[in-house]
Amino acid sequence: EKMEQIQKLFQEVATPEMREAQQKMMDALKQMDRQKLLDAMKKYELSQKEMLERLDRTLSLLKKMQVEQKMESMVRKAEDLVQRQEQNNKNTEASPQDQLPQLSKAEDEVKKGLEELKEEVDELRQAMREAKMEQSPEAQRFADAVEKTDAERNMQQMAQSLQQKNRSESSNQGKQASSKLHQMLSQMQQEQMAMKGENSDAIKRAMRRAIDDANYLSKNQEELIREAAEMDPNSMILRDMAEKQQDLSAASNGLKNSIQELGKQSPFIAAELQSLMQRATQSMELATQFFDDKQGMRGMNDQRSAMTDLNKASLRLMESLEQQSQCDKGGSCDKNMGKLEQLSMKQNQLNQQTQQCNNPNQMQQGNGRQTLERLAGEQGSIRKSLEELEKEFGNSRQVLGRLDDIAKEMKEIEEDMADGQIGESTTERQLRVYSRMLEASRSLQRKDFTEQRKANTATNSPVFIPPALSADLLNDRKAFEDRLRQFLGDNYPPQYEEQIKAYFRALLQVESQPKQLQSGAPQGQ
Repeated sequence: EKMEQIQKLFQEVATPEMREAQQKMMDALKQMDRQKLLDAMKKYELSQKEMLERLDRTLSLLKKMQVEQKMESMVRKAEDLVQRQEQNNKNTEASPQDQLPQLSKAEDEVKKGLEELKEEVDELRQAMREAKMEQSPEAQRFADAVEKTDAERNMQQMAQSLQQKNRSESSNQGKQASSKLHQMLSQMQQEQMAMKGENSDAIKRAMRRAIDDANYLSKNQEELIREAAEMDPNSMILRDMAEKQQDLSAASNGLKNSIQELGKQSPFIAAELQSLMQRATQSMELATQFFDDKQGMRGMNDQRSAMTDLNKASLRLMESLEQQSQCDKGGSCDKNMGKLEQLSMKQNQLNQQTQQCNNPNQMQQGNGRQTLERLAGEQGSIRKSLEELEKEFGNSRQVLGRLDDIAKEMKEIEEDMADGQIGESTTERQLRVYSRMLEASRSLQRKDFTEQRKANTATNSPVFIPPALSADLLNDRKAFEDRLRQFLGDNYPPQYEEQIKAYFRALLQVESQPKQLQSGAPQGQ
């Protein structure tokens, strides 16, 4: 049943890279010798309990991936809705009045898209429950952002006004719908990034605790080994040692369970860790039994084995932590990505302050004018930081053209504030800027924006031609036969055996034609 669930989930969440890796693995299995494969399976004895634990881990990781992919899909659909709504608004302003009714269908389509997006919230919540992520506040706020928007009401009124050829009302309702969509999208993007960051930070904190615990257990185990070495191997005091070892064994078992749960959250927790902790705990239990039976030497041997496995587990955990950290960095842009995220937070704070000041009565007062000038200065500071960051990115295809456009729009907001002219259009532009900053930050982590498939111009590369085989080597038939036996004795896949034999047969056949060989005719072989 678990295997069926895994198969179904894999088909839903597998990326092209995952499918390619799976196909390569299946091809490799097909090429293996069947008897060798059966022998390997006999040697690799895996208990039912261990198998179920690994299946549970795979299921947990796939379910978590399913939630993340669902959220990413919903964000992209929301981005599409924002673009379509803005296009409808532009068409409304530019079209002749008698052609306005023809635009209502496009607005109905945007409304339908939003309704479909809201229906996907139920699927998201179900996936969150299955992945045990329903308690995540970021995920809940993500879903709430979609459910609570009422932009579809403005869309419906806009469509009706278009049918009635009422440009003014259509434009007004379209702007309100666009503003609400921007707010929804900004909230979705913000919560998505916050959830990713919080999850990763929590995983890394758990990894660090596990490393500390493994080092603590290893240190205590070493101290117990010293104490045991100073005791009489047959002393009654060894039973006191057994009690101490039993306490350490219980702590080791607790760490094993923690690592098992951690493995359900991160794919970087190697399966070997469970085996190491299992062996360490078993060695401690055996040591406890030997000390209780007053067999000090045998108990010390198991203590040493436990300490060795604990040290290995600590090293594997440090490797897992490094891999998790490298994954978060998203390549070479990790430092700049952090700067962009900080600027996004500053922009969000500025947006909130602007909304609080968006009051005509307040703007007529002197302090309101000063506040706007201060906000304009802050917007200018963010813009300048963004322009500097764009230079640091250079010609990166990941953000090419994005930051420059965002900075231009910031400049327009800055000018509106400096002139004391802010309204719905200004706050809407600020929301759009914030949304685009979040999208640019997210794009740094998406594979479809990497330079992995960047085309390269064809060049002429030198071709290496190996030198001819020496005549002395070719005339030694016994040496050929020895080499043939040597290479056929290695663990090559069966399909290479005939090729190896053919190669040596070709060499043996030209033995009688040294002159022809030295002239270069068969050297291509």
